[in-house]
Amino acid sequence: MSQGNSDDAEVDKQSVRISILNKYLLILDVEHGMLHPRVDEFWSQIPDDDVSHASIMAAATEAWLQEFASYASQFQLTHAAGIRLFSDASSTIAAQVIQTVDRIRKRLAEVLWQAFEVKYDLTCADTVLLFSRHEDYISYYSHYLSEGEFASSGGVCIRNHISPHIVLPYLHWAVDQTLTHEFAHIGISPIPLPLWLEEGVVQVIESMLVPSASALQYNVADLIETKRYWRSRPLQSFWSGEAFFDVDAQEHAYRLSRVLVRTMLADQPRELARLVKTASYVDQGESAAQVALNMSLDQLAGTFLGVC
Repeated sequence: MSQGNSDDAEVDKQSVRISILNKYLLILDVEHGMLHPRVDEFWSQIPDDDVSHASIMAAATEAWLQEFASYASQFQLTHAAGIRLFSDASSTIAAQVIQTVDRIRKRLAEVLWQAFEVKYDLTCADTVLLFSRHEDYISYYSHYLSEGEFASSGGVCIRNHISPHIVLPYLHWAVDQTLTHEFAHIGISPIPLPLWLEEGVVQVIESMLVPSASALQYNVADLIETKRYWRSRPLQSFWSGEAFFDVDAQEHAYRLSRVLVRTMLADQPRELARLVKTASYVDQGESAAQVALNMSLDQLAGTFLGVC
């Protein structure tokens, strides 16, 4: 069995135990043929002030994927262009995905800095899991869903993990849009943004880098509908992020976040960059908005909705 960056690996039917850097224990649970790290248990071993956090994360990620590839032999782990690709696709498709991801990461780094003054560290390897069978994608992704949620997306960024990574079910016509969207999430993941601001930034980046996404995003009739929706409801569920997980509100939450960030980028680019740097999910970005924009969150929403 491959041990990757591990010094020792013990396997039973339910879990895999790996020593990381001769110091930390990584436990991988076996579920429906997939290997999932016990994230909280792993990070609880590492002091908050440990300066080698990045190297620990890299070693644990490598060990997890090496062990995963050994456990499920149809998958291969490929390293190229600062990317880890874990996939059961052919070598030709793997090469195409790596080339696409490399192009998107470089363009994303430029836009994040130019528009939001956020640095995307291209020296750190990013991880992509590509499943050629949709049922394998569902099996993997479902592990990270809350009860009642469904894995029906065309791709996702898994954040609650030893290493944030992107999971794709297959290659489809919107792969550039999906990868751009999910890598934008990874690019701003070090900043503790409130969800409404993060999703707005991600969607605006997506529209800047993928022209077809921009054409799909801005429909006057849809925006009028969203304006009516939020005028008749409290905005708290939007600011808190709850609306993004509500079936009825979700579409309107995404639209409003996109409009607010796009408007700020056009009218107040420096103020928006300051907001992105200082906003926190702890207070939903309220204090940062008052300093960076000189207005409350509800006043910000009022620039689009016409009410405060």
